[in-house]
Amino acid sequence: MPGLTKGPGGPWDRLEFFRNGKKNAQIRKASHALYGAIIVCFLLPFITVSCTGQKVRTLTGLQLVTGTSVGRQNMFGEQRRQERVRPQPYAIAAFALAIAGFAASFLRRRTIRPYLTAMSAGGALCLLLLKTKLDQDIINSGQGLLQIDYDFGYWASFILFVLSAAANGYLLWGSVKDPEMDDAD
Repeated sequence: MPGLTKGPGGPWDRLEFFRNGKKNAQIRKASHALYGAIIVCFLLPFITVSCTGQKVRTLTGLQLVTGTSVGRQNMFGEQRRQERVRPQPYAIAAFALAIAGFAASFLRRRTIRPYLTAMSAGGALCLLLLKTKLDQDIINSGQGLLQIDYDFGYWASFILFVLSAAANGYLLWGSVKDPEMDDAD
């Protein structure tokens, strides 16, 4: 194929940018930051529940992890009673994977990369399963009146999990051996 020569000036020269150990170290540091950002995203609004276009309640990711009490109102806006929102298992799993990934990302062993990649992919999968479960719960309990919108915290954490999986996958499969990494078990 013309233009894909390995000589000077070819596109393969640009790939060398990613193949040196300094870039691997930068990607490793980015892995710490990505997991930290995911944890912060759980403090942001995750979902907004609305009834016939009227915002009823906004919940953060941490509230989905720990559970919370929500005051129900009647149609005149008067507080009727408190209802408990139970902790969501998929939110708990995603948050636990983010914390475990953050802690494990500081280990300087090459053998940890498959686990970090799996934790990131698992966190993204848990968030997708959480979305599916919440959508189904709203359909079953809302009788068509309730809607759920996914806010910045949810989408940012999902994207950061995917980016973390890609970065750790690159370090696992796409990079040359990093001399700063310890291969000992």
